[in-house]
Amino acid sequence: MADPYADRSDLPGEERLAPDSALAAAARAAGARVLTRPAEAAAEPGTDAGAAVVVVADDGLVPPLARISPEFAAALLCDADRGSGAAEDAAVAAARALLATGEPVYLLKSGIVAGPAGREGAYESAAESVIAALDAAREGRVGWERDPDFGYGVAAALPGVAEPGSAAGDAFVPRLLYAAADRVYEHAELVEVTKRRRHERLRAAGIADEGLLAAVGWPIEPTGREWKD
Repeated sequence: MADPYADRSDLPGEERLAPDSALAAAARAAGARVLTRPAEAAAEPGTDAGAAVVVVADDGLVPPLARISPEFAAALLCDADRGSGAAEDAAVAAARALLATGEPVYLLKSGIVAGPAGREGAYESAAESVIAALDAAREGRVGWERDPDFGYGVAAALPGVAEPGSAAGDAFVPRLLYAAADRVYEHAELVEVTKRRRHERLRAAGIADEGLLAAVGWPIEPTGREWKD
């Protein structure tokens, strides 16, 4: 069946790795270990690192900060090795290495949440706020909740960083921004589009590992029909 959203011109573009962005530089300055390629996951963490981060750019429903699994981090990083002929081995090794270190892994995003720019509810978190949120996470001061669509942890409470219920706070839980702007159906579309795009990138890189494919959540599994009974 043809993709019903393929010709939508109002949807944000695809997320991409942004290891050379200002946000990545700020994360390094804050002492985090910024991963740019799968092979870097196996490097010994520095004594002050305490966290590994993957930095992406996106104007859609990716939050400024998320707590992610080693498999999800490796799935994002495998783009850096696309076409190498050994992308799957590198990505699987990266996931294992991150699991072995035991360090938390975070996704940082530069760009607009609920974009593109000009859309009702769109909000861009300043790099300073994202790094403050990362610092809070590393210090155990974040109240995490599981995102129901993507499974990663989102910052539901950020004391000292963003007020609950404010646009700045809701940006860290993107579905709240979409709901406040009456864009719930658009959010549902983007969940499907985002998961499919990630899956397509993995396939294009030659990834067939079940763990990596499952990490991006495609195909979407039905949640059951008990609510209809």
